Amino acid sequence: MGQEEYQELSSFLKRFNRRFKLLQGIEGICLTAICAVLLFAAGLGVYQLRQLLPYAPLAYSVLTAIVLVAAIAWTLYRFLGRLSQERAARYIEEKQPKLRNNLINSLQLYPQVAEAKNTPGFSTTMVFALLRATRKQVAALKIDDLLDRSRIRASARLLGLLIVPVAAMVFLNPSWVGGTLNMLANPLDHIPPSQTTIELEPKGLRVVRGSTVTIQASTAGAMPQSLELITWQGTNAKGELIGQEKTVMENLGGGKFSSKIARLDKSLRYRAVAGAFTSATFVAEAVDTPEIANIQLILYPPAYSGLGSITSPEGNIEGLKGSSVRLDAVTTKDVVKAEIVMDDGKKIPLKIDGRKLQANLVLFQAQSYRILVEDSHGFKNSPISYELRVKPDGFPTVDLLRPTEDLEIN
Repeated sequence: MGQEEYQELSSFLKRFNRRFKLLQGIEGICLTAICAVLLFAAGLGVYQLRQLLPYAPLAYSVLTAIVLVAAIAWTLYRFLGRLSQERAARYIEEKQPKLRNNLINSLQLYPQVAEAKNTPGFSTTMVFALLRATRKQVAALKIDDLLDRSRIRASARLLGLLIVPVAAMVFLNPSWVGGTLNMLANPLDHIPPSQTTIELEPKGLRVVRGSTVTIQASTAGAMPQSLELITWQGTNAKGELIGQEKTVMENLGGGKFSSKIARLDKSLRYRAVAGAFTSATFVAEAVDTPEIANIQLILYPPAYSGLGSITSPEGNIEGLKGSSVRLDAVTTKDVVKAEIVMDDGKKIPLKIDGRKLQANLVLFQAQSYRILVEDSHGFKNSPISYELRVKPDGFPTVDLLRPTEDLEIN
């Protein structure tokens, strides 16, 4: 007796629990969707402020993760969480005051009857009568009337109101979606770097002594506002820098800097520094160009002239056509290439012996010439023009030595 009524009540409560938890799950889904839309809309502002507030994308990503995880967890808890029959009965009695606690009393009193736990003052008959009366009351109830859908409808309306402007913003600026998703997926990419990388150009150089040198620097990572170019000539026995100089490099913008050495008279080492960060060290080598230190010409007139050789220490010489000329020169440094360039374009190679140069040529016509030399680094001299002049050779003359007066002969 009473078991059938109790089972009907229990079955009703189970159906109610399933519907109630379904509504709670839907409400949680709506809340999660509202949070997602709001956070997604906030992404546009965060994306625009990322330059001014570098840590905003990270904070936005963390906040989004926390809110969404909490909303999803809350939804799952309400949807999958266990709702006891007693709690369901109290909820129904709050919605239906006419039950007068009959439902919760029936649930609590019937187990005592079934387990034969009669105590003084406990009336089984009254419990059965309560069950029958409660069953009739519950049979007249509809589960849909007990469930409050107002919160779900309010959440759905709010979600719709939010989706419309967000969808319009996405339509007008599709790139916003990619920027927001990128911030969420890669929050650490927008954190300002803490280190500075400095690259110099050129990475070492060799120029003619006295040349102007420009050093370019490019930085990456944490962009410095200023950069110093440090130059020095070497180190002493104590490891101290010799001739150290610091120059503030010109800020070209975009992490680019430039500095100019007006005249490189000595070889230097150089590097750029920004606070605790420094570039690699390179060498700027000042090299002297090869020059002709001494030149001597020896002219040998034709044999028929009977004239002796002529020596000229200046590189210019004059002689009869057909004379042989020997050129000897000394350079200021070792060279790998040397040649005589005539003004008609003809080139005559010079024999190289250390710093000594030697060549032979024949004087056919008056013209100028230059001596070009080149060292192992490819540096060339600044050649001087010399003159080869041809002296006119007159017709042969005969002097009559004897007789010195007229003679008569047979």
